[in-house]
Amino acid sequence: MYTTSCEKVAIVGCGYVGSALGSALARVGADVVGTTTSPHRTAELRAIGIRPLVLEHADVRRLHEALADREAVCLTVAPKRRGQDYREVYPAGVRNLLAAVAGTPVRRIIYTSSTRVYGQNDGSWVDERSPTEPADENGRILLEAERALLDGAAAFGGDAHVTASVVRLVGIYGPGRDPTLRIRAAAGTERTDGDANVNLIHVEDIVAALLTLLTVPHHGILNLADDQPEQRRAYYDRVLSRAGLPPIRWASPGGPPVLGKRIRNDAIKRTLNLALRHPTHDL
Repeated sequence: MYTTSCEKVAIVGCGYVGSALGSALARVGADVVGTTTSPHRTAELRAIGIRPLVLEHADVRRLHEALADREAVCLTVAPKRRGQDYREVYPAGVRNLLAAVAGTPVRRIIYTSSTRVYGQNDGSWVDERSPTEPADENGRILLEAERALLDGAAAFGGDAHVTASVVRLVGIYGPGRDPTLRIRAAAGTERTDGDANVNLIHVEDIVAALLTLLTVPHHGILNLADDQPEQRRAYYDRVLSRAGLPPIRWASPGGPPVLGKRIRNDAIKRTLNLALRHPTHDL
């Protein structure tokens, strides 16, 4: 059973991960406030034990008021719509949160980021010490947000000492987010990316990690993935075979293969004494 020493937690961004986390916190007796930008989701959040607060994350004044009696805050934001400016969501979101935290009892911040900040594309294993040289602008923006959070939290200092953990997530799956649906839609098609590595993590394991992190004075970066990255061709072929669907025709990319990266999870498992419930994505 999950436990946490934090009794009053705010979740900024109650999307897929934030809602699952808030629900788990409520089940162990925590007082959870969760933000949403969508008024129609308030009943849904109340039903899973989250006290909803409808606000735009740029509203620092109201966010500060929401954090006035909180011990910890989890920032689990994501773009509301396709094509939304990453700077508006991530660096601006982090800076707004830091401004709102000032003068409150919050001493713990957890932020869910992405392994998109790693630009490796040679199939190599990547851990928290690996270079972060994002391959695209959105990856660079995510990295900017991470640095702003860690530097900003450390700057509080003194009696207002705040620790911040950045959790870099891979592809997320779980109830209501089934990656096999997308794979089945590709049955019988031709693709050239069969050599690329796929890294996934189940939402239950994300929640377990974040709940434990709320109890640990960790400051820094942790990667969260399952134990077994897999080449896309093997993963997709297995899903299609089980569904009785035509296989994908894997063609040569016609140039250097795109191999992606393989994400190590050793540090987070060691730091949190974490045993994954879903160590492989055997879907």
